[in-house]
Amino acid sequence: MHQNKLRNAKLALREVVAAFLIFSGIPALVNAVIRRGRATIVLYHDPSPEVLERHLQFLKRRYRIITLDQLLDELDEPLQRTSDKPSLVITIDDGHAGNVNLLPVLSRHGVCATLYVCSAIVGTQRQYWWQAARENGLDVESLKNLSTEGRLARLAHVGWQKDHNAGCRSALSADELKALKPFVSLQSHTRFHPTLTGCDDQLLETETFLSRREVEELSGEPCMHFAYPDGSYDERIVDCVRRGGYRSARTCDVGWIDFRTDRYRLRCMPIADDASPNWLIVQLAGLSKYLLYLRAGSFLGRCPQ
Repeated sequence: MHQNKLRNAKLALREVVAAFLIFSGIPALVNAVIRRGRATIVLYHDPSPEVLERHLQFLKRRYRIITLDQLLDELDEPLQRTSDKPSLVITIDDGHAGNVNLLPVLSRHGVCATLYVCSAIVGTQRQYWWQAARENGLDVESLKNLSTEGRLARLAHVGWQKDHNAGCRSALSADELKALKPFVSLQSHTRFHPTLTGCDDQLLETETFLSRREVEELSGEPCMHFAYPDGSYDERIVDCVRRGGYRSARTCDVGWIDFRTDRYRLRCMPIADDASPNWLIVQLAGLSKYLLYLRAGSFLGRCPQ
């Protein structure tokens, strides 16, 4: 009960902030000046069908929703673009079991989203490691700062192992992926969602190279795109992803896309899975996430590492 009250208070405050920002004209100014002529990639995780329905109704009026491959093709050949609407790509991270409920919404709107999945968790009964951490009272953010070995050891101490079934399905099944296939492009988000900066070279290659092959086995199509777990990357990781044969890699850095953008450092606009229409407007302008990153000392919109 207490947690529900806190959550409701937080959502109410968020609505007040969103209304103030929209009234101030700041999101409109950002879109007119900074975003002008650039494409947007939005990032979801596990939104409800109702939330995504409201968002798509809003987005389709203001954007031309295209696939990631279409966006990259247009960046390579910018003169071939014909629409006056700004382009937008929808991406969804992790491959949560709840994503299958988005099928009717994607179908109704004729939208194809990029679904970055953790290939070794899809089709299993395993939990994502951060879910197990929360259930056992562990601090997720502090675990992210550990090496991969250190984090797994800490989780093993509370009885969780990434290679063992947890009896609680967190990810999509193979049959659900088949059902989603007409409306999602299946791509790689590593095998087990580690913080890649905490991986040694061998594990890094396994999480990137092997994940690509596993995704191709799941989808029956080439896997050409990658998303860095938690937006964590450095030059070593970028080089590994490039050597792995991927065409692009998406970060969690706030920003927009144009022909000058490094294809292995694609910026995005992270969207809260429960965002109201007003909060969506604020997040599309990058305001909330940029300020959050700024508090952590990141002045250029890069996700704190």
